[in-house]
Amino acid sequence: MAKKTTKKKKSLQLQRQTTKATGKNKKTVVPPKQKAIYSRTSSKANIAGDSSGRQMRAGLAAAKNLGGGQSSLKRVSECVSGMLPLAQRKKLQSLLDGSYSHVFVESLRALGRKATGIEEVYEAAKKSKTNVVVADLPCVFSLSATPAEAFQRRVMAAVQEFERDVIVNRLQEGLQAKAKKLQTQGKNNNKVNGRKSYLEKLLQNDSRNMKSKIKALTALCKDRKQGKFGFRELAVKATKVLALKKGAMGKDAAVTLSQQL
Repeated sequence: MAKKTTKKKKSLQLQRQTTKATGKNKKTVVPPKQKAIYSRTSSKANIAGDSSGRQMRAGLAAAKNLGGGQSSLKRVSECVSGMLPLAQRKKLQSLLDGSYSHVFVESLRALGRKATGIEEVYEAAKKSKTNVVVADLPCVFSLSATPAEAFQRRVMAAVQEFERDVIVNRLQEGLQAKAKKLQTQGKNNNKVNGRKSYLEKLLQNDSRNMKSKIKALTALCKDRKQGKFGFRELAVKATKVLALKKGAMGKDAAVTLSQQL
């Protein structure tokens, strides 16, 4: 009996040693997922401003409302267009790989400016089970969204795209109006490093008759475009209008003048 007991003890010791060596029966410790705040700016000029800071503060407030610790939050900023697909937004994509439990953003604008792009972000978050918390619309990115919440998300995403399109349209209209005004004034809207256009240099010493001369030069350029004469003759005629010395304006100068008018 004593021999059998000794053998059992040795067998148990061997099993324990084997368990220690192989690591069997050890519980796998899963590290807790991180939380992050994400901010997006579309240009470097906005980074220098308060855009990123404002978004971060909104994200911190949303995290505080959720009851999470703020010190462990990872802060991620990205300078990228909101019109790009998720595949081209590497930092946001990395936050939706499943290693983060929560991603806090100020608004849907941070996630995208295109309705389909925002929906793509939602699907990626749902797949990785990442809770994206939008500060001003906390339930809009619910992973178990009701039909009403899903409808709200899509409507708000469409609003973001509409808002962006309106801004772009107004900007383009403003630029076109400015270009037309500059053209009327005889200024070149393609200045380099603030240098004056060729026409401005020609008229800088004759501000009194500027309007009448611009009108005459515009008429000459129009005739040239209609094929009544070429650039060489335009140079000769423009020289007379501007009261310059004979030969002061050549063909190349006439081409430049025509482009600016």
